[in-house]
Amino acid sequence: MTVLDPWQASTLLWQDGDAAKTALYALKGASEGDTIDFGPSGSGHFNALTRAVVVGSDIGTTAGIEGTIVTVPHGMTNDSKYYLFAMGDSI
Repeated sequence: MTVLDPWQASTLLWQDGDAAKTALYALKGASEGDTIDFGPSGSGHFNALTRAVVVGSDIGTTAGIEGTIVTVPHGMTNDSKYYLFAMGDSI
């Protein structure tokens, strides 16, 4: 379990909304149990997350969230490519 730098572990691909934002990220180098902060002290994209879903060729599951921190779900390995859909209150 590692705390990942949001700028190295995720790339923002798409976003929509102002106060309520939905965003799509490409995840890189993320493994099961790692955490990524999308809040003011991390990537600065959200004040609070309400939902986070990870999708890949071998997985499609809800990720754990606490505030603005996403925990990479069981079964993910850093040698695969994943997408993260995140929804919440934007900054």
